[in-house]
Amino acid sequence: FTSPTPLFTPTMPSYKLTYFNVRARAELARLIFTQGGIPFEDTRVSGEEWGKLKPTTPFGQLPILEVDGEVISQSQAINLFAAEVAGLAGSSPVEKAKAHMVVESVVDVFKKLVEARFEKDEKKKEEKSKALKETDVPTFLTFVEKILVANGGGNGWL
Repeated sequence: FTSPTPLFTPTMPSYKLTYFNVRARAELARLIFTQGGIPFEDTRVSGEEWGKLKPTTPFGQLPILEVDGEVISQSQAINLFAAEVAGLAGSSPVEKAKAHMVVESVVDVFKKLVEARFEKDEKKKEEKSKALKETDVPTFLTFVEKILVANGGGNGWL
């Protein structure tokens, strides 16, 4: 007697996150996977490699996340997927919405960071950088701290 071959064998999916060698649009996904203890391949591409890879991506952009050969594009889709896999997305619709709320707030701060970083006018760049350091980031962190405290110090959905 031989046992039947199972129709489904549970295995850990493979995750391959591809982006440039900078802390930018893929950084939150990297942090989420790491915080959740989810192993992933962190592939960092050069400009030359990107030229070859670009036509193969869904929207001609990075980051992309490959999950067992399926390709997911767009940083927020990747971040939300990573949070779900890592068990950090919440267990109810309200908790999931609150997790999305925090992600969107990170995106807001990130946009301001990018604007300051790539501002060509030095005076405006200095003003934007100062606002980030003195107002935007501290305000964001204050809100996140309140959320963590209300959430049992991070023992819940965040």
